[in-house]
Amino acid sequence: MGIAAKGGKVLAELGDEAFRWVASLAKKLDKPAEELAERMGSKLTNLEKEFPEAFSLYEPTALLEGLEQANKGEIDLAIIDPETFRKIAAQIDTDNPIAAYQMKQTVDQYAAEIESGIPLNNPEDNIPFLKYMVPQGNIAQFVQHDGRHRNRALLSNLEL
Repeated sequence: MGIAAKGGKVLAELGDEAFRWVASLAKKLDKPAEELAERMGSKLTNLEKEFPEAFSLYEPTALLEGLEQANKGEIDLAIIDPETFRKIAAQIDTDNPIAAYQMKQTVDQYAAEIESGIPLNNPEDNIPFLKYMVPQGNIAQFVQHDGRHRNRALLSNLEL
């Protein structure tokens, strides 16, 4: 089955929101929608079912890259409760007034962007991630993260 056929199959499985997202991204990148859908594969349809808010929450090319990498098996994508993410990521000393103030400013900025529908698209802002190793047995050790402020902002928007 060729790329167009595989990509067409993925496109046919999408609902309106994800289909429009792919079509818009294809136009922006001057690529066939079928090609982009094939590059993202079943990860795209899974995302639409589990977290359709992602299509408006994240910058489209960053989301495309994450879905492509997941489809290739290079990474995996998971939907995690923002509070759980915050607990897993390295903790911030909120007793330190300077650190607490800087964190609040950043979280408030993200929260305002999310509330107004602006995609999180700062070049340094990739999709939040947790990197882990499994040094022995079935025990994971988290070794890197990015996105704890975005997850705090998501949590504050969920509570509104």
